[in-house]
Amino acid sequence: MLIASNLRLAFRSLLRTPVRSFLVLQGIAWGVGIAIFPAAVLEGSRAAAVRRAEETGTGRISLLAEPGSRPLDLEDAAALRRGVEGFQHFEAAPFRVRQDEVLLPVLLGTDVSGAAVRGQKIARGRYLAASDEASGAPAVCVLEPGAAEALAPGGDPLGKKVPLREGLEAEVVGVLAPRSARTLATDDFGLETGHFLHARVWKMLNAFGVARPDDGWKRTDACVHLPLRLLPREKDAVDWILVSALPQEAPALADGLRAALLSRGAQPVAYANLVWPVLASDRIEQYMLLKDALVLACLAMGSVVIANVMLLSLLERTGEIAVRRAEGATRGDIALQFLAEAGALGVAGAGLGVPLGMGLAWVRIQFIPYSLFDFTFPARTASAAAAVGVAAALLAGILPARRAARLDPAEALREA
Repeated sequence: MLIASNLRLAFRSLLRTPVRSFLVLQGIAWGVGIAIFPAAVLEGSRAAAVRRAEETGTGRISLLAEPGSRPLDLEDAAALRRGVEGFQHFEAAPFRVRQDEVLLPVLLGTDVSGAAVRGQKIARGRYLAASDEASGAPAVCVLEPGAAEALAPGGDPLGKKVPLREGLEAEVVGVLAPRSARTLATDDFGLETGHFLHARVWKMLNAFGVARPDDGWKRTDACVHLPLRLLPREKDAVDWILVSALPQEAPALADGLRAALLSRGAQPVAYANLVWPVLASDRIEQYMLLKDALVLACLAMGSVVIANVMLLSLLERTGEIAVRRAEGATRGDIALQFLAEAGALGVAGAGLGVPLGMGLAWVRIQFIPYSLFDFTFPARTASAAAAVGVAAALLAGILPARRAARLDPAEALREA
């Protein structure tokens, strides 16, 4: 009952001067908010990186030849499929791209691994088989949803022959399932193509010598998958080699793949997700330590402000304290009242800091053009930050509480 009474008195005192109370609790609020903000982004992004790995191609690496160098070929793809020392097994598939027929879907020459490497699944029928590459085998194709609609509007193209280019028609043996909007909006670097900062990031990458490839076909569901033999190239050349690996190995594997192709006389460029190495980096943990120092500084500053304001409040309320002592309140009651006020400031500050931190995380996410970034509520960090914030406020209230408890009632009444 006594604690409840002191808490009521504490909150009434704070509500009497709401503006001052709000200004005083800001140190605690910002301390808690700064603790939650980066934890919300980091935990949310790490969880999203795992959850969206397939959807955003976190473990996918795209390889193509430097302009002016020899093109990549089927032997290069076969060499990569044998593996790279020090890395776990990965899938690789060659691609030939023909997209000069404006009125027709994009034609992709690939092999049995083409859909799997790109994270595509069969909706109806089957995918390309090794037997489809045999000389004299019937010409077959697999359609992405947009291509199926373009070539057979309103109907089911499965089992039908469709014209693909002059002199070539193929039987449709399968239709691929549509991919998610996030998949279609994410490029090889993990950037969201529809984000308002996408073009600006690519300008920065261009300034560092990174050329933007002509790879719009990767972000459309309007391609036709064909056996490689139906799109022949001189010296077995291919336009792309796509690799699907474990997300955590992809950044280092990209360098390993480049080294393997360089040893074969090729000069490849490798495109891989830029975000995963950052999220998995030890430097993030170092930043979190830096963040903790900033949080402690904010809480320390907030505690000093609370202590100073409560000492000033003590000078203003000597008459109130004297009246309470005259009514029978003990020194312990007076000290508890001041501690309750400090605790109330800590609770209010922590309560304000939690939505503040989450709001900062939401705003920050809006300015990150990468598909893997997200935010979540970091329950453990929020609980710890709130507890530390309240504890800091209580510590700040100890000195004013002791002084208030030692105040002589008669002297206080004379001063009042």
